[in-house]
Amino acid sequence: MKVERYYYSVENKNSDTFSKKLLRFFCLYIGGLFYSIIFYPVLLLRGLLSNICTRKKDYEYEVVLCAIFKNEGKYLQEWIEYHRLIGIDHIFLYNNNSSDCFDEVLQKYIEEGFVTLTDWPCEYGQMSAYKDCYVKFKNSIRWIGYIDIDEFVNLQKYDNIKDVLKHYRFFPTLYLCWRMFGTSGYVNEPDSYSVIERYTSCWQNLCNTGKSFINTSFKNFNFRSPHYYASHIHIFQKISIPLFGVSDNFAFSYGNDIFFSWFYRFHHPRAYINHYWSKSYEWYEYKDYQRGDATGSKMLINRKSQGRFELHELKNISKDYSIQRFLICLRNQISRQNRGTNKCN
Repeated sequence: MKVERYYYSVENKNSDTFSKKLLRFFCLYIGGLFYSIIFYPVLLLRGLLSNICTRKKDYEYEVVLCAIFKNEGKYLQEWIEYHRLIGIDHIFLYNNNSSDCFDEVLQKYIEEGFVTLTDWPCEYGQMSAYKDCYVKFKNSIRWIGYIDIDEFVNLQKYDNIKDVLKHYRFFPTLYLCWRMFGTSGYVNEPDSYSVIERYTSCWQNLCNTGKSFINTSFKNFNFRSPHYYASHIHIFQKISIPLFGVSDNFAFSYGNDIFFSWFYRFHHPRAYINHYWSKSYEWYEYKDYQRGDATGSKMLINRKSQGRFELHELKNISKDYSIQRFLICLRNQISRQNRGTNKCN
């Protein structure tokens, strides 16, 4: 499967001149090769020594998710139940000024101890929420995945996320690429439906952009981007050396144009993230023009750039039904959860 470069807007794509491409190629190829030669052996040696010399730590949760949301109440149950189905142990949710029925959906999950809810009324609060989760709970968790409510981890070779993550225990992060999904021709957003059943039209290739799971046995993570994270080694408290993680094919993950494009030619991914970027056109207009953005003011401007919707939508030339292998189990699980309760529309 190929990997292609992701553009946030038409302006981003048009500004990608030949000189920029050449500079990026040089930096990523030379820099990535140097990083691989120096740091991959260091990471592997660290993991081997850790297994030999360190007593295995018992975590309260092996794998959790952290997400910030705003007015996505009708999507929460499917998203929660799906990720519970594939082996997520707990979910930390941060409410960013929602005014819909999210509390009705989450009440049962909070009472049973599967969801921890935090009100987070900060403007552009995504990264501060992610850092808050890491700082508060890192000592009780092995892996923390940072994804959004419109993103579903799509397992390809396993049925449980833990079986995927065990292959990357020597690395600070596992980076999973996006597969972008569009409207599938739907203009309006109904009150209730299954996201993974309704939206199947997608890009032919994976994106070089995606989301990460961080391994808390590494320390000093940065929280500057919702996509990439690096653990840092501090030398004499003055020099900070970043340790980046890998994609699911063990390719160096930061920047990744060259390495992803090359390595994925010989690799079928263990997992990627279905990014239901627009859902219906009605939802796209609401989220990009009315709701706002949790990341920052620059992204808020990108959301409203002319031609952005068309740039994404016209690339949906493929279909991907692979996540629907979980659909019957998911429906049964939701049905059991909803017995005797009112469903949020």
